[in-house]
Order: sequence, then C-alpha cells, then structure tokens
Amino acid sequence: MKNIITFLLFTLITINVNSQNINNKLDQKKIENEIPQLTEKTGSVSIITSVNTSEKFSGLAFGADISFNLDKNAIKLELTRIWEVDFLDILFDSSHRKKSFTEFNVLYGREFEITEIVFLDVFAGLGHVQGNYYDIKYSESLYGSGIGFPFHGKLRLQTGPLFSLGIQLGFNINNIEIIRKMGVFVQFNI
Repeated sequence: MKNIITFLLFTLITINVNSQNINNKLDQKKIENEIPQLTEKTGSVSIITSVNTSEKFSGLAFGADISFNLDKNAIKLELTRIWEVDFLDILFDSSHRKKSFTEFNVLYGREFEITEIVFLDVFAGLGHVQGNYYDIKYSESLYGSGIGFPFHGKLRLQTGPLFSLGIQLGFNINNIEIIRKMGVFVQFNI
C-alpha cells in the first residue's frame, strides 16, 4: 500500500510539474504572438504636392512625411509648407500681403488593403500650425500659431515592393484657419 501511495504521489507531482511547464511554454508563445511584430515594410518616406484651400485663401503646398509601421498600424511625422497663390497677382505684379502656413504633424494611422496593389491609409493626429504674412519682397511676419488636429486619407497604388503612387486628401482643424488639401504623392518604402 505504501508503494502505491508513493507511486501515485510521484505521478501526480510529475504530471503537475509537466503541466506547469507546458502552460508556461503556451503562455510564452501567447505573449510572443501578442507583441506586435515589425512587418516586411517597416516604414516609408513620402513627398507630397497639393492644392490647399481654406475659407480665405487657396494655395500650393509641398511636404514630406516619414512613417513607421508596426503590423497594420503606422506613426507618421509630417512637415508641410503652404503658400497662398493668386495668379492675377502674378500677372499684374500686385504687392499685397499673402499668407503662408507651416504644419508639423504627428499622426497615428491604419492601413487597409483593398486589393493586392491598392491600399487605403487613414491618419489622425496632433500638430502645430504657424501662419505668416509675406509680401512680394518675401519678408514675413507672424500671422498666428497654434495646435492643429490633422486628418489624412491616402489612396495608394503599390507599383512595386519599394514604390507607391497615390492621392492624399486631408484637412487640419486649428485656431487660425481650417486648411483643406488635396494632392498627389510619391512614396518610397524603407
């Protein structure tokens, strides 16, 4: 009887220890699966040209952004410079003051695959907007500055593993003027 109890205790302890080891291995695999993994495409750099409008002006913009991807999530840093353009002023050499804006934005976004080569990227974030007046002699004076809330959407055509083309739509709600932009971009995946 003593041998049977010893055998049962030994068997129960062995089973208990082994089940804990198996659970630890399963928990470790579960934790590893929950940690976001860097995808093949770990980031991108985009060059953007766009036409911008607000309630009071229209203009041209040039910008660049860099994004870092983690699974289907992305963090994007964007810098854009916008100049008011009035083609009549160019033709008639008017010297009245015009507006310019500089945006620096930090955005969080997601990537949605529409087809194998067409993607939709959606971003929202927080940024800084600075508005200036400038005249024909390119001297500038501060117009206003504040926090902005940018929202962007990119429709992207993946032309290869390292290159994309697309259309970007966006707007920035801020305390100076609501800025709307629509333009094209070239994106290089890194």
